[in-house]
Amino acid sequence: MNLARIFSTTCTRGRGISTQTKNNALNFFTTTRHFSLTSVRKNEEAGEGVIQTIDQHTLSSVIEPTFRELGLGIHGSVLPHGILQSALENCHTILGVPWWESIVITTLILRGAVFPIIVRTQKNMIHLASHQPEMNRLREEALKETDPKLRREEAMKIMAYMQENNLFPLKMYAPILANGVVMMSMFFAIRGLTNLPVQSMSTGGIYWFKDLTSFDPTYTLPFLASFTIFIQIQMGADGMNNDGLPPGFKKLLYILPLMSFPVMTQFPSALCVYWLTSNLISLVQTVLLKIPYVKKALNIKEVAKK
Repeated sequence: MNLARIFSTTCTRGRGISTQTKNNALNFFTTTRHFSLTSVRKNEEAGEGVIQTIDQHTLSSVIEPTFRELGLGIHGSVLPHGILQSALENCHTILGVPWWESIVITTLILRGAVFPIIVRTQKNMIHLASHQPEMNRLREEALKETDPKLRREEAMKIMAYMQENNLFPLKMYAPILANGVVMMSMFFAIRGLTNLPVQSMSTGGIYWFKDLTSFDPTYTLPFLASFTIFIQIQMGADGMNNDGLPPGFKKLLYILPLMSFPVMTQFPSALCVYWLTSNLISLVQTVLLKIPYVKKALNIKEVAKK
């Protein structure tokens, strides 16, 4: 009897121990499994975060769409502004320079290419100024005549004098128009890049104008560009001769820098960089063309006094 009771008690305790052990093992397994699944989820979330970071930063810069894909450059237009866009892209990618340097380098090359036009413009202006006194005298004589027949004869004299001395207005101002077309083509080329915009241009600046696709928040670039326009007018840059201009037109020229400043404040910084660079090159060219040795080498004569 005693042996049976001892055996029964032992079995009951054994079953209790086994059940408790089993429950502890199950709790441990469940806790461990929950911990493992949580760790996996955290790792997956971390991995997704890394992938998102790579997508946002790496893919935007390394795998930027080409000009062909964006329809820019010669792939979008064979007009001058499309050609200049391709030139800017090649300078940026081949030379490996940031966009602001690409704009400066391309502008330097472009202004160097049109330098002969500037020289021709200055020669034409000097030639016209040399004959201006005689032209004014002939016009005054024509205005004095009251007889229509005599006035027509005086007008014919003026035309004959202009033809004899090669003083046709179209020839005088054609180089200025050609230079203007080239410069405006560069303007539209850069504006097309910033309007899209080309994503890498948003970090292609320097100093306070890092983002070339937005306007300069300090207004420094627009101010410098407007101020250099004023200096250009003062110095007669790009072949301009202010001496023979009417007083009203001179005043209009000096108002131009004031009018241009508020407009330029709305331009993206890339355009202001271009405009400022172009103006500085014009000023340097003007100083060079005032040096006697340079004028002699380029056969630029002084205005003949008559």
